[in-house]
Amino acid sequence: MDKEDISDELECLDLTLMVVKEEKSLSQMAEALGKKDDAQLWKERADAVIKLANKRMWDDSTGFYYSVNKQNHSWYFMTRDLRRRRS
Repeated sequence: MDKEDISDELECLDLTLMVVKEEKSLSQMAEALGKKDDAQLWKERADAVIKLANKRMWDDSTGFYYSVNKQNHSWYFMTRDLRRRRS
């Protein structure tokens, strides 16, 4: 079961962080192009994703972020605990 791909069932931490990085980059590009409203919009989107990640993916007990179940934002999928640090 550990080899089973369940990524479509999760809010994946690594992908979430990539989205934040992209939104921040788009904000910086818009700023460089003089598009202040667009820059602010992309910054706000990045901030909203960061807020959700901090709320849903941070585990105080381990002091670490983890992917979560897409349906209920828990650290469990079926009987599997998702709180495993990956190297």
